[in-house]
Amino acid sequence: MNTPAPGQCAQNPAIDAEPRFVTIPACSNHSGLLTVTVKLHWTCPECGGPRGDTFRTQSYDGTLPVQCDGWNNPCGHIDHYRDVRLEAQANGLNETAQNPAVDTPHAATVHFHPKQQGDAVNDFLAQIRAQEIERETVIAAGLPALQRLAKIARRDTGQAATVRLFLLGLYNGYRFPFNLTALRGLDLDLFTDCLAVLTLDARATVKEVHQYFHNGGELFEQFAEMVMEGKA
Repeated sequence: MNTPAPGQCAQNPAIDAEPRFVTIPACSNHSGLLTVTVKLHWTCPECGGPRGDTFRTQSYDGTLPVQCDGWNNPCGHIDHYRDVRLEAQANGLNETAQNPAVDTPHAATVHFHPKQQGDAVNDFLAQIRAQEIERETVIAAGLPALQRLAKIARRDTGQAATVRLFLLGLYNGYRFPFNLTALRGLDLDLFTDCLAVLTLDARATVKEVHQYFHNGGELFEQFAEMVMEGKA
């Protein structure tokens, strides 16, 4: 978060700004689809100054963009969407908020109506936060495990052959179908790493398995060549 220069923005919690509805990405990994409309106090949470005027923009999650609202605070403090979701969950303004539709074909807005349970927005944001925590945990365990398995897969051993086929099965299961019972023959550390990578691929859904590597397509095609040469 950018910090304004000394004197640029005074602490001013007393500024009377009407709350506003804004449409933001519903989660970090929104896949170009998920947005949620929430109500916010229109003051900077860092200094209490007014937030800037909203404009239509895009949020890019690494795969696809989604249409949403953005704003630039005059004080220079930056509101990150992740922090805004937490703010909306805690500010007490979203218990019965009815969310207007987003007029764009690129976004699927989650609607909450007054007849629904009063804490619908808070429940939804809590679920999104839980998913983000799970994704962060899965990535933290899965990425190092994937790096270790890729090193093993370059070797010419029986266990390396199993690891190679396992990774290729995630890379392209149609070309390289993998029998999961083969994992029984791995040492415990390799078996645990395979489970972590499988969880990464199934639950994080951030990238295809080969995209976590520089020139990953070439690397996995090298693994494929080793299989074709009879080293797996």
